[in-house]
Amino acid sequence: MQIERIYEQLALVAQGDVQLNIARGNWVANAKSTIKQKGSSKPLIDTGKMRQSVKGIVK
Repeated sequence: MQIERIYEQLALVAQGDVQLNIARGNWVANAKSTIKQKGSSKPLIDTGKMRQSVKGIVK
């Protein structure tokens, strides 16, 4: 069905937008204690697992 295909494509676009925003978002830097613990000043990025787990799903 055509409408399902449109929804699936929209879900993929939304997925990509969320993943890109996680990676490139204008976030406040991590606290010094967090940077020391994880070795990065980038919020929401540690292993990348959360970003990779974002999925666009049509039900």
